[in-house]
Amino acid sequence: RLLKLREEVEAKERLVEQFRINSDLLSSEGSTMAEQQLVAAQAALADARDRLADRAARLKQVQELTTTGGSIDTSAAALESDVIRNLRIQEAEIQRREAQLRATYFDAHPEVQKVEAERNDLQAAIRMELARIRTNLSNEVEVARNRVASSETALAVAQSRVGGNRQGTVQLNELERDAAASRKAYEDYLSRFQQTADRDL
Repeated sequence: RLLKLREEVEAKERLVEQFRINSDLLSSEGSTMAEQQLVAAQAALADARDRLADRAARLKQVQELTTTGGSIDTSAAALESDVIRNLRIQEAEIQRREAQLRATYFDAHPEVQKVEAERNDLQAAIRMELARIRTNLSNEVEVARNRVASSETALAVAQSRVGGNRQGTVQLNELERDAAASRKAYEDYLSRFQQTADRDL
């Protein structure tokens, strides 16, 4: 009888653990894995939305400057570009040289013509870089939108798991109560058995 009771307790406790694993009800630091995944999914979605808002604001600024005829040089994206910064430094140096040459030579002088060509090439490079920045911003906005969409999907899955876990928790509690009752019955029987054995000695 004692052996049978012990086997019953072990079987029920194994069933509890198996149900906990199969139902994703393993807990860590006071919450289930599904709950932790839900928190992580919420944080990831908030981060993705923040990134989208930032990239969309930068793109909007560039588009508005382009539409109104303003220079996108003044946009946050351009001001943060090391390439633009370096090109502007080179442009300032060329303009300084050009001013010096024009003070000495006529416009038709080969050195003046040469520095003018350098300035034109550099300005073309700046325009190309600004166009690249605008294209990159459009791409970043699209990537950020996709990330928000995938984060929303992940959040919906995590919410569904947590919802399913609530129903599973009810079943788990029933299994745990049943296992606990079997363990108590086993321990009570074991205690009586030991008392009987002690009296017989």
